[in-house]
Amino acid sequence: MNISEINLVERARQLLTDRAGALSCLLPPDFAKESPGAYVTAERAMLIKDEDGSVVTFGELMKKKATQEAYREQMKAGACMSDALGLLWKQLEPVDLRSVEDLLRRLAEQAVPGTPIRFSAFEEPRYRAALRMQLGDNAIPAAIGAVCDSWQGLPQESRVASVTIHLEPWASARSGQVVELSKGTPFPSFAQNTSPPNDPTE
Repeated sequence: MNISEINLVERARQLLTDRAGALSCLLPPDFAKESPGAYVTAERAMLIKDEDGSVVTFGELMKKKATQEAYREQMKAGACMSDALGLLWKQLEPVDLRSVEDLLRRLAEQAVPGTPIRFSAFEEPRYRAALRMQLGDNAIPAAIGAVCDSWQGLPQESRVASVTIHLEPWASARSGQVVELSKGTPFPSFAQNTSPPNDPTE
């Protein structure tokens, strides 16, 4: 999917009335079916390097900055792209955050054995519960894992969980060499317009 071909302003407005429709371009074609399913996608995910050396998501940056101006300026200065894998699964049985954490622990044991890992709480309105995973002292999040709120367009009893795995920390841990994020942003007009990409007034 080429994000430059998507009208982000229109999609942001659509979130207010039709969340499922607004996000449909990001989902597998058969995701709305009733049957359980699991999906893996290759992605380019945006992260932001903050002034204090931390690497954060959109939501984390908004919480850290006291004003919109500070938020926008750091978005311009620190925007980076990460090579990522997106894991998404839906099932009829209950799913909790412990099962997401267990999955990531098993992955770490296989991919980067002996590397210290830690988890911390991650908050975002779209998630019922979420966590952030770090590998060693690498500031880049190794993964953001979450149990999602009820998903519009799916049967009421369906449960959805998702994980975004940022590959740079894993590559660094396996190779012993620093693997950096790529500098830049997926939003073509970002340099000219400093409004947040999801701002419906943009």
